[in-house]
Amino acid sequence: MTSLDAINKLLRTEHAVLTYFGVVVGELLVLGTGMFSNWPLLLLGIGPALITAGAFALNDYHGVETDTANNRRDRPIVSGQITRSAALYIAVALMTIGLFLTLLSPLRAFAVAVVLTVLSLAYDPILKKIPLLGNAFIAFTMSAPFVYGALALPVPTIPVSVLLLSAIAFFAGVGREILKTIMDVKGDKLIGAVTLPMLIGSRGAVIISTLFFIVAIVLSLLPVLPHLTPSAFPLVYTIFILAADALFIYSSAKAFKSPDDVQTLQECRNYTLAAMGLGVVAFLALAIS
Repeated sequence: MTSLDAINKLLRTEHAVLTYFGVVVGELLVLGTGMFSNWPLLLLGIGPALITAGAFALNDYHGVETDTANNRRDRPIVSGQITRSAALYIAVALMTIGLFLTLLSPLRAFAVAVVLTVLSLAYDPILKKIPLLGNAFIAFTMSAPFVYGALALPVPTIPVSVLLLSAIAFFAGVGREILKTIMDVKGDKLIGAVTLPMLIGSRGAVIISTLFFIVAIVLSLLPVLPHLTPSAFPLVYTIFILAADALFIYSSAKAFKSPDDVQTLQECRNYTLAAMGLGVVAFLALAIS
C-alpha cells in the first residue's frame, strides 16, 4: 500500500500549496479583503494547484533515468515506493481534474491554465534539455498563479502590484532552478540535456543564479520604499520578505563556497524553497494590508 509520505513526495504538495496561495494573493490584490465575503473565489486556486501537483508527478515519471543516476532516493519511483505506471495515472488524473476546474474561471484565466498544462507536458522531453529555457519555464509556473488570480476576476487590466509580485517570483524562481540543475548534471547528461552548469561550470552557474536572486531582492524592496511614515510602513511584509531575501543570499554564498558538493546544494535547495514560502506569506500580508 502506497504511503501518504510517498504520495507527498511524488506530488511535491508544498509547491501545490504555494500555487494555491499565489492565486489567492492575485485575487486579494484586485478585490482586497472584501473577497472573503465571496467565499467561492477561494476555490479558484484548487485547479491550478492540482495541475501543479500532476506536473510534478509527470516529472518523476519522465525523470526515472536521471533521478536514478543522481541517486535521488527521495524520489518515490526510484526508491520503489510508487510504480512508474501509477505515477503516470496520478499525473494524468490530477492534471485533467485541475484543468476541468479552471473552467470555473473566465476564458482568459482558463487559457493560461491550458498553456501551462501544455508546456508542462513538453517540459521533460523538450524544454528541460535547453539551457535556461527549462529553468525559465519552471520559474514561470511559480509566477503565473498571481496573474491567474487576477485574470480569474472581472477586471479589465492586471494591476501593477500583481505584475510586480509575479516578477519577483519569476526571478527568484530562475535563480533557484539554476541551483537545482547543478545537482542534476550527471543524470541530465544521460538524457542529452544541455544545462547551464554544463556550459559554464558549477561556480559560474551559481554566479548567474545569484544575479537572478539579486534582481528579485531589489524588486522585493519596491513595495516598501514609498512608505516613509511608520503608520504606513508594511511591517509584516517587510519582516517576511527580508527573511526570504536573507535565505536567498545565504544559499548563494553557501553554494558558491561548495558548488560541487551535492549535500550543500541539497541544503540550498531546501533553504530556497523555504524562502519561496516566506515570500508567499509576505505577498499575502501585503495583499491583505
